[in-house]
Parts: sequence; C-alpha cells; structure tokens
Amino acid sequence: MSTVEALRTAIVECGRRLWDRGFVASNDGNISVRLDETRLLTTPTGVSKGFMTPDMLVVTDMDGRVVAGGRRPSS
Repeated sequence: MSTVEALRTAIVECGRRLWDRGFVASNDGNISVRLDETRLLTTPTGVSKGFMTPDMLVVTDMDGRVVAGGRRPSS
C-alpha cells in the first residue's frame, strides 16, 4: 500500500469514527492532510463523514484547485 493510499484509508476511518461518536452530523466538517509542499488530500463536500470511501477524497493544490479526484473539495 502506498503512502497516499494509507492516508486515504486513515482519513476515511477518522471520518467514520467522528460520525459514529456523534461529533459530526450529516455532511459537517472536513478532514485533510498535507501530502507535500504543494498538495493536500481532503474530504469532498456534500458527503457524510460516516459514509466516505477512499476514492471519494480529493487532491488539491494549496489554493484549493482540484489536482485529482472527481468531486469538489470541502472548504
């Protein structure tokens, strides 16, 4: 498993735990991690943290422009 795949899995698990414990409701909040000097891996907008999958996550540049992924990033 690559580092990015491991980070995707970790973000999804973190989101599920937040949702399971009632710390987020519906599509609240966002989770992100800095991949390197120019890119972030972030949760998508409009998706419940309890039901995300790794392929839903979005890679953006530091200005929030989508670099990879088919969804809009959370703000």
